[in-house]
Amino acid sequence: MNNPFYLFDTELFTVAFENLRSQKLRSGLSILGIVIGIAAILSLIALGEGLNASIQSQFQQLGTDTLTILPGGGFAEGMLAELQEDDERVVESVRGVESAVGIYVGSARGEFKGEIKSVIIYGADASKATNLESLGMVTVGEGRNLVTQDSGNILIGPRLANRFFENNIELKENISINGKKMRVVGIMESAKHFFGSMLNGAMITTLDDLEEIMGKTLTPFRIMVKIAPGQDIDEVKERITDRLEKEHDKKDFQITSPTQAAETAGSVIGIIQLVLAGIAAISLI
Repeated sequence: MNNPFYLFDTELFTVAFENLRSQKLRSGLSILGIVIGIAAILSLIALGEGLNASIQSQFQQLGTDTLTILPGGGFAEGMLAELQEDDERVVESVRGVESAVGIYVGSARGEFKGEIKSVIIYGADASKATNLESLGMVTVGEGRNLVTQDSGNILIGPRLANRFFENNIELKENISINGKKMRVVGIMESAKHFFGSMLNGAMITTLDDLEEIMGKTLTPFRIMVKIAPGQDIDEVKERITDRLEKEHDKKDFQITSPTQAAETAGSVIGIIQLVLAGIAAISLI
C-alpha cells in the first residue's frame, strides 16, 4: 500500500514506453504535429489580436466626429445604388453638421512621358478641398492643396508619384488624363488610415475638371461629414437619416461612423480568427 506505483498499471506504462522506443520516427512525428498545432493556434490568436488592434487604431485616427454616407443599404446593393447630386447640399444643411464633402470618382487613361496606364481620379468641390485635410484624408507633403479657382490642376498620391509610372512624377509636371492636360500642384503624404489609403495611388482634382474628363455629370460615391463641436454624433446621424429618407422617398443609403466600422471589422476578424483556430485545432485530434 505504501508503494507509490500501486495506483498505476506499471505494465501498461512499460508497454507504452517500449512502443515509443521501437517506433521512434512515428512517435517523433506525432509529437511534432502536436507542437506545430499548438503553435499554429497561438500564432493565429496573436495575429488576429494584432490585426484587430491595428484596424481599431486606423479607424480611431478618423476621430469620433465624422460620418461616412454610402449608397445602398448593404454591400451588394451599394454596388448598384447611387447617391443623388443634391445630397451633399442637403446633408450640409442639417443641424449639427459642420461640413459635408462629396467625393466623386472615375477611371481614366493616364499618359505620362509616353507611358499609358489606367488611373483612378477623385474629385471634390474645389471650395471644399481643404476640408479633406481637416477630415484627415489628405495631407499635402509637397506643393499645395487645391483651391477654389483651380482649373486643370491635380494632387497625386505618393504611390502614383513614385512607383506607378516608369518615371517619377514631380511637382509642376503635366499628365494627360483622357486627353486633358493636368498640372501637378501637390503631392500627398501617405495616408495614415484606411479611408485615406484609397488616395495613395490615385489623384484628386476639382469636380468640374473630373466631370469634363469623364464627359458626364457625376454623383458622389460617398459623402464625408464632419460633426460640429458639441453635437452628439448619434443625434446628428439620426437627423441626416430622416432628411435623406424624405429627399429620396426611401432608405437607399447607409451612414457609418468610425466606431461602427471598427466594431464591424472587429467582429469579422473575430469570426475568421475563431474559424482558423478551429481548423488548426483539428490537427491535434
